[in-house]
Amino acid sequence: MIRKSADTIIAAALFAVVFIVYMLTVAPTISFWDTGEFITCAVTMGIPHPPGAPLLSLVGRVMSIIPFYDFRGDGLAHIAYRINLISVITGALTILLLFSVIVRLIERSSERKRELRERWPLLFAAALASLMAAFSHQFWENAIETETYMPSIFLSMLALWLTLKWEERKNDPAAIRYMFLAAYLIGLGIGVHLYVLLMVPAIALIVFFAKPKAFRDIRLWTGMFAMLVLLGLLRTLGGKPVLYILMGLTAAAGPFLMHRMYRKAADQWKIVLAAVMTCFALFFVGYSVYPTIPVRAAKQPSINEGAPDNWARFKDYLERKQYLPENMYTGMFTRKAPPSYQFGYMYARYLFQQFPVWGPTPSLTFRNDRSAELPNQTVDIQRKVPLSLLLWLLLLLGVAVHAIKDRRRFLAVIAYFLATSVGLVLYLNMANPEVRERDYFFLGSFLIVHVWLAFGIWGMFLWISDQLTKRGKVALVMPVSVAAAILLSTMAPAAILSRHINRDYTQYQSHDRSGDLIPLEYGMNILASCEKDAVLFTHGDNDTYPVWYAQEVLGFRKDIRVVNVSLLNGPWYAAQLRDQGVKLPLSLSDKDLMELVYGQSQVAERNLRWKAEGQTVTMAGISWDLPPSYSYQLQDGSKAAYLSASAWMTAYIIKEINWSRPIYFAVTIAPEALIGLEPYLQMEGMVFRLTNERVEGLGHAVAREALEKNINERYRFSAVDDPAVYKSPETRRLLLNYFVGYGELVKQYLVAEEHDKAIETAETALKKHRPDIDHRVALFAILREGGIPEKADSYMQEEIAGINYDSFNTALSTAMTFISYEFYNDAAAVFLELTKRYPNQSIAWKGYSGALFGAGKYQECLDIIDRILEKNPVDREALTYKQIILGKMEEMEK
Repeated sequence: MIRKSADTIIAAALFAVVFIVYMLTVAPTISFWDTGEFITCAVTMGIPHPPGAPLLSLVGRVMSIIPFYDFRGDGLAHIAYRINLISVITGALTILLLFSVIVRLIERSSERKRELRERWPLLFAAALASLMAAFSHQFWENAIETETYMPSIFLSMLALWLTLKWEERKNDPAAIRYMFLAAYLIGLGIGVHLYVLLMVPAIALIVFFAKPKAFRDIRLWTGMFAMLVLLGLLRTLGGKPVLYILMGLTAAAGPFLMHRMYRKAADQWKIVLAAVMTCFALFFVGYSVYPTIPVRAAKQPSINEGAPDNWARFKDYLERKQYLPENMYTGMFTRKAPPSYQFGYMYARYLFQQFPVWGPTPSLTFRNDRSAELPNQTVDIQRKVPLSLLLWLLLLLGVAVHAIKDRRRFLAVIAYFLATSVGLVLYLNMANPEVRERDYFFLGSFLIVHVWLAFGIWGMFLWISDQLTKRGKVALVMPVSVAAAILLSTMAPAAILSRHINRDYTQYQSHDRSGDLIPLEYGMNILASCEKDAVLFTHGDNDTYPVWYAQEVLGFRKDIRVVNVSLLNGPWYAAQLRDQGVKLPLSLSDKDLMELVYGQSQVAERNLRWKAEGQTVTMAGISWDLPPSYSYQLQDGSKAAYLSASAWMTAYIIKEINWSRPIYFAVTIAPEALIGLEPYLQMEGMVFRLTNERVEGLGHAVAREALEKNINERYRFSAVDDPAVYKSPETRRLLLNYFVGYGELVKQYLVAEEHDKAIETAETALKKHRPDIDHRVALFAILREGGIPEKADSYMQEEIAGINYDSFNTALSTAMTFISYEFYNDAAAVFLELTKRYPNQSIAWKGYSGALFGAGKYQECLDIIDRILEKNPVDREALTYKQIILGKMEEMEK
C-alpha cells in the first residue's frame, strides 16, 4: 500500500507540474506550419492534407465548443487555444505514463522492494528522467501547439503501459483485457498519425518474452500464417476494396466470435490464436474512425483536400498520392542524400539538442552545404549543439544497466528506439536540403533515451551502495546517495533554464508561446492587403494555413478567394474553385479538366508541352514570357519541357477572371509559381498585385500609396515588436517579408526626396522587426545610395559598437557582410580589430586587405599581403591576390 501510494503521489505531482508549465506556455492561437490547418479543419470538420487525422479532428471539434478560459489574459478570445489544449493534456499525461513505465521497467530489472527507504532511488530516477523528457526541446515544442505527434505518442505510451500491466498479471486470464484495449488504442491512434504503429514491435516482444511457451506450438504459427496468406490472396484478387470490407466485417463481428472461441478453446494454441485475432479485430474497430473522412468529404466542407468522397479518391488520399509519386518503401533503396546528412545532420544533431547544458558541456559542430533558402548554391552551414558529458555518461550507463539486468525488455525498448530513429531515417529518406527542420519525426526515440537516462541514474545509486557496502561503510550509503540526488536534481532546472537552443533565450523563454500572435496576424495581414472580392494566390503552409484560419474560423475577409498553387496540381481542387465558396468563373467541366490538363490524353500532352526556353503567351490583354515548369534531357540531346498543371491553371484562371476581380500573389510565393508575371506585378506589402502595365528592366513595380497604407494602417504588429515573444529562426525568416516591404517604402521616399519619411520608416522597421545583420546592412546601403550617407554611417557605427569580438566567427561574418554591401571602411575597422585580437588568424588579415582594396587603399592592402607572405611565402591565395593588387596599382598609375 505504501509503495502504491508513493508512486501515485509522485505521478500526480509530476502531472501537475508539467501541466501547469505547459498551460503557462501553450500558444494562445495558431502557430506556423500545420497547426493552422489542423485547427481550422477541427472547427469546420474539414479534411486536412493526406492521410488525414480524423480522430484529432473529432476531438478538436469537441474541444472547440468547450469554453476553456485562458487565464493569461486572452480569456475566451481564441478558439485555437481550446484545441491546443489537446497537446497540453496528452503531453502531461504522457509524462505521467512515462514515469509509470520507467518504474515498472526498473522493478523488473531488480528485486521488488516495498519499503520507501529502499525504493526512493528508483522513484527519484524515474521522476527526474520524466521531468527531463517533459522539458526537452522537441517534447515541449509539441506539447504547446496542435500537432499530431503528441496525441500519437500519448496513445503509444498508453498502449505500452497497458502491455506492462498485462505482463504483471499475465497468469490471470482476465488480464488479457489490457492487451485488447492496447490493440484498440493503436488502431484508434492511426486516426491521429501512423506513428503509433512503431510501438507494435516493442509490444510484441514484451508479450512473446512474457509467455514464450505459449508461442512454441507450430499449430499457432501455421494458423496465423494461413490467415495472412488468405488475407494476401483476397487483397491480390479483390484489391483494396475487398481488404477494407474484410476489415469492416472483422471489426463488426470479430471481437464477439473470437471471444466465444477464446472461452471455449481447450488447447493453449487456440487460446493464443483467439487472443491474437481478437487484438486484430479490435485494432480494426479503432481504425474504423477513418470512414468519417469520406462521410465529411461528401458534405463538401470549405477545406476538403483530396476531395476523398468516393472510393478512388479516398484510396489515393490514404496512399498520399498527392505527395508521393513514388513508393517510399522501394524508394528507400535509392538514397536522396549521404548518410552523414541523413543520420548526422538530420538525426544525431536533433538527438543532442534534447539535452540541456549541465556540467562539462563541450559543443559538437554539424555542417551542411545546402540551404532551403539558397537551394542552388553551395553554402557552409554550421550548427553547434551541446554535448553534456555527464548526462551522456549516465545515459550510456543506463543502456548498459538495462541490457545486462533485463535483456528481454531491453530488446523490446531498443526495438522501439530503432524504429523511431534509424528506421525513420531510412524510410523518410530526406533530401538535402529539407524545407524545414524535421526533428519532430523522431519524438519517440527522444522519449526512449530518457528511459535509459533513468536507468543510468538508478544504476549510479546501485554503484554507490555496492562500493560503500564492499568497503564496510554501510552507514554512508544513505548520506552519499542523498548528496548525489541533490546534485542530480539540478538537472531539472537546467532543462528549463538552459540556453542551448538559442543562447539569447532560456528553454522556458524559447518555448513560451503565451503572447505569440505572430502567425495569426501574419495571415490576417496578407488578407488585409487585398481589395474586396480579390483572388489571392498562395503557395505553401505558412502563407495558406493562417489565412484559412482567419477566414474560416474568424470570418475575416471571406470575400477573398484563396488559391493555393500547390493544390492546383489536383483536378479536385480546380473543381472546388469552380463550384464551392467564393466561386471562380471557370468554364471547364470535370471532363474538360481531365481532357485538357490533368489526364493522360494527347490533348493534355499537347497543352502542357512547352519550349525549353519558354513561350510568349497572351491572356487577359497582357503578353509575357512563360517559362516551363520542368524539363529533362532526351536521348538525342534535345530537351523536353513541360508546364505543370498548376502553372497552366494559374494562367487559365487569370484569363477567365479577365480583370473582373483584383488578382494578388502572396510575396511568400515561390518564383516559379509566378509563371513569369514579374513585369506585371507591383508590390503592395505582403502581396504582389497583378496589373496590366508592364515594367521593363525591374523584377516588379512598387505601389507606394497601397504599400504605405498597408504597412502604416492595416497591418497588425502587436506581437512582432514585443521582445517578450520568442521568434524562432523560421519565424524570423518569415518576418523578413515585412522588413522587405519597409525597405521598398524607404526607396520610394528616397526617390521622392522625402528624407524625413525615409529615416522614420527605416527606424520603425529596425525597431519593430529586428532583422538579421544582412538585411539591416542592406537597408543602410539603400539609405546611402538614396542620398542620406550620414544616416547610413550613423547606423553602421552603431553596428560596429555592438559587435561581440569574443566570437571570432560572428565578428568575421559581420565584416564580410559589410564588404558585400560595399561598406569597405567599416569592414576594414572590424577586420583591424580582429587582427589585433587574433593575430594568428590569416583569414582576418586577408579580410582586412580585401576591405582596404575595396576602399581604394591599394598600398596599405599590398603591405598586408606582404606581411602574410612573410609568414607563409607559398600561400597561393595571397600570391594571386598580390598580382591583382599590383595590376590595379599599375592601372591607376596609367
